[in-house]
Amino acid sequence: MGRNPLIIGITGKIASGKDVTSKIISNKYGFYEINVDKLGHLALHEKKEEIVKIFGQKILNTKNEIDKLLIRNLVFNNNKELKKLESISHPIILNKIKKILIQNQSTKIIINAALLFKLNLEKLCDYIIVVKAKIPIIKNRLSYSMPRIDSNIINKILKIQKDIFFKKNIINLRIINIINNKNYTYLEKEIEKKMQEIINYERFE
Repeated sequence: MGRNPLIIGITGKIASGKDVTSKIISNKYGFYEINVDKLGHLALHEKKEEIVKIFGQKILNTKNEIDKLLIRNLVFNNNKELKKLESISHPIILNKIKKILIQNQSTKIIINAALLFKLNLEKLCDYIIVVKAKIPIIKNRLSYSMPRIDSNIINKILKIQKDIFFKKNIINLRIINIINNKNYTYLEKEIEKKMQEIINYERFE
């Protein structure tokens, strides 16, 4: 591949705007996106039999597929159950990411992952963009995008995600914060400013 690809990690809490930020950067600046959430869904599909054996038929929907909301409600109410699921899905996700990085020829890559730090993916990144939003705004967004999700589960997810950030040593990483409390146009402008910082820095590397 020649020069190592420029890799930007994008992370943040649920409904902070990670996916939108990732799409804007991918489309405008020509980055190849690795969406870790989608890889997690593939892992659930691939290990469906094993997961159902552990958690039971109650996590299946009417199409006999693992229902993301049902399993989310189950594991985020019980830390032991969450660890069981992660022990199955995380190794698969990491293997898929490694394969993509080996096979993909792009010189600019985004790793879009809420669990960027938990999966130790920050080690692969040249820069990390942390997308932030106020908690009331996050909850309001979730009320529209995920009306079926229980408010207690939202609080538990936010607590777990907060712990991931605060327990990680990020002193030596190039962290860039993007605040996403307003509208799409404002977010675009914020991304443009931050990406210009990265471009300028890379130019003089």
